[in-house]
Formats: sequence, C-alpha cells, structure tokens
Amino acid sequence: MQNTIGIETITSYFPDEVVRPGDFAYLAGVLPDNVRGPDEMRRFRHPLAAELMAEAVARKALDRAGLEARDIDLILTQNIGGRLVMPGLGTHVHHVLGFPRPVPAWNVQTSCASLVDGCELARNLVLAGNYRRVLLVTVTALHTGGWGVDHSTPFAVGTGDGAGACVVSDRNVEFEILAYANHTFGETYDDCAIDCGAPQHPELLASGNVTRNACGLHMTSKFFQWVNETAGKSFAADIIRPALERAGLTLGDLDFVIPHQVLKEMADYWVAGLIEAGLRPESWRDTWNRYGNIGAVDIAATLSELADTGALQRGALLAFFAPGAGGHTPAMIVRWLGAQRSGQRA
Repeated sequence: MQNTIGIETITSYFPDEVVRPGDFAYLAGVLPDNVRGPDEMRRFRHPLAAELMAEAVARKALDRAGLEARDIDLILTQNIGGRLVMPGLGTHVHHVLGFPRPVPAWNVQTSCASLVDGCELARNLVLAGNYRRVLLVTVTALHTGGWGVDHSTPFAVGTGDGAGACVVSDRNVEFEILAYANHTFGETYDDCAIDCGAPQHPELLASGNVTRNACGLHMTSKFFQWVNETAGKSFAADIIRPALERAGLTLGDLDFVIPHQVLKEMADYWVAGLIEAGLRPESWRDTWNRYGNIGAVDIAATLSELADTGALQRGALLAFFAPGAGGHTPAMIVRWLGAQRSGQRA
C-alpha cells in the first residue's frame, strides 16, 4: 500500500529590517491613488541576501523536522532576486549545509508559483520511488542591488524579502497532498518580467536610502489589460476548482485558501469572487500586511503560521493558489494530518 505523501515540515525565515509606508514617500508622484502597500515588510539589502536566507531557512526546516543533510535525497531551490542570475541557489545550499555529493541540487524557476510547483514535482518523484525526501527552498531577495524590483516604480511599495522551505516525503507527513491543477496564460510572458532595462523613473533613485538594482521588475499596460479582461473576479475560483474536482471536493469543503499575495487590491477582487462561488469569507488567509508580496515564500509563511498557532484542526482542508509571472498559475489541495512533534521521527 502506498504511503501518504505530502509536506513533512514547512517553515519560513525573514530578515530583521522592517520597512513601512512612510519609507516610500519618494514615490508620491508616481504612486496611483488606488494602490497601497502593506503595513510593513521585511528587507535584506546585503549583497549575499539570497544565499544567506537560503542557508538560514534550509537549516531551520531540517532542525524543525529533526533531520540532517544525510536524510535528504534531493534539493530543489528557487529564487527571485539576488546577486547572481546563474547559478541558482541549489549548489550553494548543498555546499554550506554539507550534503553528500551524490545528492542532486536542482533549480526550479516558475517565479511566484515555485513552492506549489516544487511540491508537486517532489510528490511525484517520491511517488515514483526515485527519492525518499526532497528539500524545497524558495527565496525572495529583491533589494540587493542585483536583480530584483525597480525601486522607482509603484511595485516597490508592495514587495518584500524572505525565504521559505519545506520537506516533501512519505514519512511523518503533516500536510497530505491531495491534488494539483494548473492554468498557464503564456500571453503575459513579455508583460510582467524582471529585465535589465533602465529604471522607469531614475531621478527618484537619487533621493534617500533607495536601492538601485541592476535589473528590475516591470509591468506593461498590456499586463493590466490582461488582468481586467482575463484575471477577473472569478479568477481564483476558476483556478482552484479543477484541483478540488480532482480531490472530489468543492469550495464549500475548504477550511482555508492560502494565496500568493500578489497585490492587496487584486486579492480583494478574487476573494469576492470566491465567496460568491461558495467559499466561507473567513477561509481566505494571507500575511500581506506583515510581509507584502514575497514571491514563492508567502504560502510557506502563512501555512507555517497557521500550523504553529494551532489554527488548524486535524483533517482541515486547504487550497494553495499561486499566480506566477509568465502566466503559470497552479492550485494545490492539501489535508492537515496534525503535527508530529514528539517521539522518534522515521
């Protein structure tokens, strides 16, 4: 009989520096009236921020699961931003944590969808018997001076730094993975991207303590047109529903929906559509007002917080909803089996 496969442990890591709305006063002339950032976010302006956060969150995940490097058979990593475009963080994590040389270190880059996609890839590899335990690490480091966000644009007010990690296996599972489904809207490929073009408003970067990244996140007017015409009010419901159907469930069965927190205004619109489709209003959970948009890290942050604070009842059903750049938008359904916090781990 096949063992249950899912998330054995999940955690997050955030740097110490806190930024608040007042730190973006220099953007007053370009910030639309209908866009606001979170109450606070975290930033890590060190040139090695991506590497340091990857190492910290990987160690935290292993410690929480009571595991060592030798217990992991495969490393999957993803990052948005940092010092280097290539190589990815996989081999760095492999080296600093002392993994055995035969352990592969792969880099998975589906931007903000990478934690959900990484869990699905890991689940299938464990199911096939190729690997026993997979460590997945996601990092967002947008403020290092390397590649990240264009700080002269409104997107700077909503993008923070942090890292997430989980272990996927068929042992000591806390969250059983029930189903996955995806929609890809490749027509957005050119319209929401990090590129090495000039800052949109370079004159704003000369004022105050503002980072000037070598490459920055830019969105075109065509992207917002696509949001209005395609990613409308029913968008989240339309993405989550196929995954629910594969699990034999409906929106009304869900206890929680945990999203990639793109932008508060977009999320409010999608929540309204989910409620109209049958989701209980209290089921939507995010950590936007503490961390903002943190790429593929936010689901790890919100999920681990729910587990740590006792907000989950055994058997709770959750959906992950992760719209990512390039139009790749997956959903995943998981069941909380309860944390195994005592006794010997297998």
